Amino acid sequence: MYAIFRALGKQFRAEKGKTIRLPLMDAEAGSKVTFDEVLLSSDGETIRAGTPLVSGAKVVAEVVGVGKEPKIYVFKWLQPQRADQQSQVPRHQALRR
Repeated sequence: MYAIFRALGKQFRAEKGKTIRLPLMDAEAGSKVTFDEVLLSSDGETIRAGTPLVSGAKVVAEVVGVGKEPKIYVFKWLQPQRADQQSQVPRHQALRR
């Protein structure tokens, strides 16, 4: 049994008893959240697809906690000799012979 629903501009797949991660939203830990925009639902035998939404379907979830993902650091490295060459010679002059 699963459902695909839309929340915060993205689509997520929810299954009964599973934990999913969503972007930050205005809800505290322990509170119930209802998502009414269900795009597809399945009970294991039949699949109900909405046009665009499944009528009468909703996903009810409990907020387990609020957290952040680890910070991602991006480093860009150029060789010092190549960095000097690229900054000093304009491209149109470097192509002339």
